[in-house]
Amino acid sequence: RKEVIPKEDSIRAMNERIEQMDNELERIGTDRDTIQQLLHAKDEKSLVLMKDIGKQQRVMDDQRRLVQLVLKDIAILLGESDQKKVLLRLREILDKYDDKTSQTEPLGGQKMIEFDRQRFYMEAQLTASKKQNMRRE
Repeated sequence: RKEVIPKEDSIRAMNERIEQMDNELERIGTDRDTIQQLLHAKDEKSLVLMKDIGKQQRVMDDQRRLVQLVLKDIAILLGESDQKKVLLRLREILDKYDDKTSQTEPLGGQKMIEFDRQRFYMEAQLTASKKQNMRRE
């Protein structure tokens, strides 16, 4: 009997320890599942953001190319000396690039504001180039 009681006490202690370890293991498993769900949600959000960034970069690249084309056409335009040809060519440029931007952008106030700003800039450049041409002649 004296030998059985210490063994029962050690079995009871071992059972309590097993229960503690089981609870801890269950808590760890639950935490791991929660962390995996959070990680999956972050990955999905990251993919969405990366797609959005790629789309915005493509739009910006298109806009940069369009600006380069406009600048090239304006540079050619500034080489003209005949005022009528300059005005006709300027209208062609405006129509050409207005059509290109309207295909890529929805109509809106920002577009009109930007168009007016660019038109004002081009008119100012045209006036300055006319003055330079007059000085040369």
